Amino acid sequence: MDPRRAAMLSHGRRGNSPNLGKILEHKDLTEQNGSFSSKRQNQARYWMHETVLEQLKALFYDHAGIKSWLPALEEAVVKGTLSPFQAAETLMARFLEKKD
Repeated sequence: MDPRRAAMLSHGRRGNSPNLGKILEHKDLTEQNGSFSSKRQNQARYWMHETVLEQLKALFYDHAGIKSWLPALEEAVVKGTLSPFQAAETLMARFLEKKD
């Protein structure tokens, strides 16, 4: 038996965690039927995508062109003189412009 599991079980027997047995049974069941591994894989995939999105977001908002255009575009959107979609397209075009 895993030493950590033995230690947890011994704590449970002393009344520190009355539900520990059920928790460990559930963990064993999910490991045996593959759902534990599947959920971990899905979590890993999710966090990979979240990390990419956060890095892209940081690159986007730290871009000099975006910083200079954002206040005016936000103001236009709030005033209703520019749609949020047009503003986003303008920002994306500015972000993707090649610097010569």
